[in-house]
Amino acid sequence: MKLGVLIFLGILIFDFGVKMLLFPKGGDFDLEQFWFQASMPGLSEEIVYRGILLWILSKAFIPKKKIKGIAFGWGFVIVTVLFAMIHGVVLTETMDFKIDLVTIVYLTLVTSLSLGILRKFSGNLLWPTVGHNLVNLMNCFIRLI
Repeated sequence: MKLGVLIFLGILIFDFGVKMLLFPKGGDFDLEQFWFQASMPGLSEEIVYRGILLWILSKAFIPKKKIKGIAFGWGFVIVTVLFAMIHGVVLTETMDFKIDLVTIVYLTLVTSLSLGILRKFSGNLLWPTVGHNLVNLMNCFIRLI
């Protein structure tokens, strides 16, 4: 678990630096938004992606690779990419699909991967849920600066 937390924190620091450069700044503080980002997305998305989907896909695609004794397989890869896709593909009001490749690639390589590693090394959903909410709060904080 310690390795998973260290990897997550390293990626989080990298993520903070990139977003400090790229995110728009000067937003207003919204307490409702703050509490929402501190709780719901992490809880619901981690249960779905790194809970249910990862479990199902790990049964369908039995992991064959082990890193530090932790099994990684196609289920992990699929869940990591799906998480990014759901955040980077949007259906607009005019019923058109908007695909943001930068978001998809960045979320796959940074956020989704780090949360998946945290899930695999911790063996539970508590740590990735806390990590997810931490990332969301960091995003809110950066937009306030």
